[in-house]
Amino acid sequence: MDDQIEVIIPSLGKKILNETIDKLNNGSIRPKNIICVIYNNKKFVPKKNYKNLKFFYTHTKGQVSQRLIAFKKTKEKFILQIDDDIIIDFDCLKNLLISIKKLGKGNVVGPVYKSFQNKPIHVIKKNKFQIVFDLYNFLICNSKFGIKKSGTLSQIFLAYGIDPKLKYKDRLIKTDWLPGGCLLTYRSDFISNPRYPFSGKA
Repeated sequence: MDDQIEVIIPSLGKKILNETIDKLNNGSIRPKNIICVIYNNKKFVPKKNYKNLKFFYTHTKGQVSQRLIAFKKTKEKFILQIDDDIIIDFDCLKNLLISIKKLGKGNVVGPVYKSFQNKPIHVIKKNKFQIVFDLYNFLICNSKFGIKKSGTLSQIFLAYGIDPKLKYKDRLIKTDWLPGGCLLTYRSDFISNPRYPFSGKA
């Protein structure tokens, strides 16, 4: 167990949340607390009653609002924000913790995302037809060209994830943008007053 890490999970109470919780509690590092805030679904009951698991129910709709409710119940040094359908690898939390400590405050770290078939979700394709797509992104969307798009955010806010098949000098890759499904940061860097007035996903 790592007394410095707490996990916050916004959820609708889907069954896959059980697997997310199991993987968090059975990895190489176990968080001190896992705080789930479930929107309007008191029918959901976790399969296992872990001692570090806390449930709260809300009528407040939207991931941003649910994360904020969970955040207000935390007090440890590091916060892992994770979606209820993310299944992490055994050493994921350990590697994220090593990375954030190396980078220090003012940073956020996240993993490379893969599908249930173990294929990378974010792929920058390289083939003869791709040049048309690359030109469109470069000329119309103001993105970087070709494989340089990996991990960037264009001037019109199109986000391109990290393609793990590309060759990088370092294991830690600096990005303009990270998917919000699984992020670790210092609690002091967490935005506790988000200016996001909309319900639903953000």
